[in-house]
Amino acid sequence: MRTITLVAVLAGGWFAWRVLPTLLQKADPLVSAACGSSTATAGTTDLAIGCAPIAPTVDGSFDDWRSVPEHDVDAAVFGGANRRAGLTGTWQALWDAEALYLHAVVVDPVVTAAEGAAPQWWNGDAVSFEIGPDARKLGRTAPVRRGQDFHVILALRDGTDRRAAADVNTVGLSSRGRPVFATGSEQPAISVVARLRDGGYELEARVPWSAVGRTVAPQRGAVLAMNVNISDAKGSGADWALRTMLSSNAQRTGPNQNLPARWQSVALGDSG
Repeated sequence: MRTITLVAVLAGGWFAWRVLPTLLQKADPLVSAACGSSTATAGTTDLAIGCAPIAPTVDGSFDDWRSVPEHDVDAAVFGGANRRAGLTGTWQALWDAEALYLHAVVVDPVVTAAEGAAPQWWNGDAVSFEIGPDARKLGRTAPVRRGQDFHVILALRDGTDRRAAADVNTVGLSSRGRPVFATGSEQPAISVVARLRDGGYELEARVPWSAVGRTVAPQRGAVLAMNVNISDAKGSGADWALRTMLSSNAQRTGPNQNLPARWQSVALGDSG
């Protein structure tokens, strides 16, 4: 009898461990407390991100992500001919009234920490994402919007116990006077931690809405324009430069980075 009871307890514990985050995402009072009570109709979007009634802890354990839906980062948008065998990744995200939370697992046979100035960290091993307001009604050639669209880089870094740092690039003008992601700076307000793993690395981040231009918390049903990308460096030192970039969005070429109507549409929902 004791054996049967022990097995039942272990089975129940395993079930709770697997599904509790998902169940919490669907508990409406908790969702309302974390993500607001008002809802909007998102319409048709490419993806949805679930509310986080209990926010993930950015500590490098990654335990909070086990039941959150995964999305692929596998479309080569730069350097596909030089893509290392096996290079790929997945991303997950949650949100609440305070922040966006992102987790990524990257399979990369040669891991290289980012070097140089923070706005250029996308040339090294990093996870980055473009983010801005709903762009579904924009014209296909409408440029990035100053103060609304941002390029966030979560880069692998040596010399820190968190092994990562964040940069946010903002919209300015190119030498030809076109709106582009022109410059940026390291953002300590974004908490990010990375850990090496067999065959690559894993990271998680908390991105306060204020770090990406939001002075008012988004509401349930709001829609973002967004891509998630993986950068792979050629090497370190003199070889530090972008070798390959993968994206969640096959349309995210270099020029299209500056055209938010070409980004993916992502709904902020109750569950992903």
